[in-house]
Amino acid sequence: MSLPPSEDVEGHPGAQLRDGPNDRDTSSALIGAFCVGGAAVLWALIGIFTKHLNGNGVRAVDIAWWRASGAGCLFVLNLKVIGGRLTVPRREVLPLVGFAGVGVSIFYFALPAAVLEGGVTVAYVLLYTAPIWVVVGHVVMTRRPPSRVASTSVLIGTAGVIAVVLGSSGNARLTPLAVALGLCAGLSYSAYYLVGSGLFLRLGPTQVYAVALCVGSIPLGIAAGFSLPSGSEWMWVGALCLVSTWLPYVLLGEGLRRLSPVRSVIIANLEPVVAACLAAVLFGERLGMIAIIGAVLVVAASMLSSLGAEQV
Repeated sequence: MSLPPSEDVEGHPGAQLRDGPNDRDTSSALIGAFCVGGAAVLWALIGIFTKHLNGNGVRAVDIAWWRASGAGCLFVLNLKVIGGRLTVPRREVLPLVGFAGVGVSIFYFALPAAVLEGGVTVAYVLLYTAPIWVVVGHVVMTRRPPSRVASTSVLIGTAGVIAVVLGSSGNARLTPLAVALGLCAGLSYSAYYLVGSGLFLRLGPTQVYAVALCVGSIPLGIAAGFSLPSGSEWMWVGALCLVSTWLPYVLLGEGLRRLSPVRSVIIANLEPVVAACLAAVLFGERLGMIAIIGAVLVVAASMLSSLGAEQV
C-alpha cells in the first residue's frame, strides 16, 4: 500500500510494487511494522464507522461525500503545512481526474455501500480482490502474458471469492448486490496501483490526495445533495476522515521508510482480518466454514499477487 525520499513518501498502495529499504536495523523495522499494522487497523475501522452512521439513517452516498471532502481538506491543509503548492502539469490533469473519478468517487461509494448491503466481513474480503484486479489490469495494459505467480494468484483469488459467495451465512447478508458492490470496491481500489502509483511518484502523494479527494468528492456531493452531518454524526465523520483516511496514509509512509514493501504487504493484510473480527464482536457477523476458507484464499491471493507483482 520504491518511493522517492523526503516528505513525498507518505504512503500509497502502489508503493508495494517496488523494491524498498533493507531491514537491517531491527528497531527501525519494528517501528515500521507497527506503523504499517496501525494503518491496516485504522482502515479496518471504516466499516465500523460506516455501520454506526447508517444506524442514524445516513446513506452510503452521504458517508462517501463526507469522507472524501473532509479528507481532501485535511490533505490540502497538510500540503500547506509542509510548504507545498497545488501545481499540476497540464499533461497530468487527465490522469489525475480519471484517478479521482475511479479511486475516489466510485471507490469511496462502493465500500460503504458494500458494508451496508452485505456486512463488514463480506465487503472487506471482496475489497481485497484489488491486487488480483491489478494483475488483470497490468496484463491488459501491457498486452503481456501473466507470470506463473500472477496466474496462480488470480486462480486462488477467484476460488476464494466463489467460496465466500457460496458459504456466507448468519448476519453476513450475501446478496447479488453485495457481491457486485464488494467487487466494485476491489476493482476501483486497484486504480491506486494501476494509475495512482505513477501519479504519486511524479507529483507526490500529498498533492495527489489533496486534488483527487477534492475533485472526486464533487460528484459524490451532487449525488448526496451536498448534505451536512448533524449532531453526533460530526464525531463519527471526523473519525472517518482523520483516523481512517488521513492518518493511515501518514503511518504507511513512515512504515515504508523503515520496512521493505514486501514485508509491508504481508502486514497490511491484517486489514480484512481485523475488520472481520470487529464485525463478529460488534455486529455478530459470521461466515460459514466454506466462506472462511474462501476468505483465507482471497487474502493469500492478495499476498501472492503483491509479492509477485514485479514478475507480472
